[in-house]
Amino acid sequence: METLIQAGNSGIRVFSVDINVNPKTRESRLFRNTYEYIIKSTSTIISMFILYRPGRFFSFIALPFILISLFLGFRFLYLIYFIQSFDSGRTHIPSLILLSVCIIIGTLLIALGVVGEIQKAQRKITEESLYLQKKMLEDK
Repeated sequence: METLIQAGNSGIRVFSVDINVNPKTRESRLFRNTYEYIIKSTSTIISMFILYRPGRFFSFIALPFILISLFLGFRFLYLIYFIQSFDSGRTHIPSLILLSVCIIIGTLLIALGVVGEIQKAQRKITEESLYLQKKMLEDK
């Protein structure tokens, strides 16, 4: 599965080959049951998604934190300026702490996405350089 995902992201054509299924003679040694296969395949797909599309992955993970922080920020401004006066004694400090934590987590996740995109670009440059070096050695 990893090879197919890598080939698809590298722009390599992938052809299918028809195969026949042999009759079952023993239990599988790769997976004990279907759920184990699903869990391992899911972890492989997620790790490949992080490897080939880190910006999209980390932005998707950061989105709820950013939305929560925006909601809490607008809620705080609404409560302070329209509902309550400054004399009521409520400070809404827990909401502000949660807002700060959410915005920090969201910002860090976006920063991880940016770093991942930089690493992805560097990996592509390295792969292309290695390909060209091998091609030059074959031509000599």
